[in-house]
Amino acid sequence: MPKLRNVSAKELIKILETEFNCKKIRQKGSHISYFCEGENGLSDNPVIPYHKSISKGVVQTTYKKLLKIFPEEKVKKHFYTE
Repeated sequence: MPKLRNVSAKELIKILETEFNCKKIRQKGSHISYFCEGENGLSDNPVIPYHKSISKGVVQTTYKKLLKIFPEEKVKKHFYTE
């Protein structure tokens, strides 16, 4: 059974910006908001805390938000181990 990966904030931001073409829309303190729009016209705004380590809950919430707007095959490879 695949397990959720430990992903750093830097790595998660890189994934959002390069793989999903999400745009940084604002930052308040250490939290960065992104605008992500899928090919189907749906969009969402994940918020990433820019800390040294982020909880699995944040990673899982970001994964679920991206699943709403991108195909599972594209999203799952970045968040789960094989």
